[in-house]
Amino acid sequence: RAFTQRQPGSRSMFKAMYSGAQGGKSALTEGCILALACGTAVSGSVTPLVQVIGKKVARETAKDSRTLLRISDGCHYLLAVLGADLKDPEEGSVIQLLEWTSGIHEGLPAVFVDDWDQSSPDVFRIL
Repeated sequence: RAFTQRQPGSRSMFKAMYSGAQGGKSALTEGCILALACGTAVSGSVTPLVQVIGKKVARETAKDSRTLLRISDGCHYLLAVLGADLKDPEEGSVIQLLEWTSGIHEGLPAVFVDDWDQSSPDVFRIL
C-alpha cells in the first residue's frame, strides 16, 4: 500500500505544534494525500502543504538520480519523486507542492514533484 493511516491523534498534535511556527503557514492540507494518490488533485488548482517524513537520496552510481520522499498530510503518507534538478528538503520540514503530476513509480502510486517551496524555516518532529 502506498499510503496508510497514521497514528490516531498524531495529526491534532502536529497541528498544535505547527500552528505556532513563525513566518510560515498554519496547517497541513487535510486529506490532500488521498487526492494526490488518486490523481484528483490537479497541479495549479491547489498547492498542498505536506510534511516530509522520510527521504532517500539516490546513490551517485544509480541510473535514477532523483530523491525519493515520503510526504504526509498528518493522516496518510505517499511517495514523492523529486525532479533531478531540485534541492532536497530536510526531513521533518513542511513544504508546499507547487507543480507535480500523479503517476506510478516502481509499481506504487506517487507524485512527481517539479517544483516546491519551503513553507517554514522550521523543522518539526515527525509524529
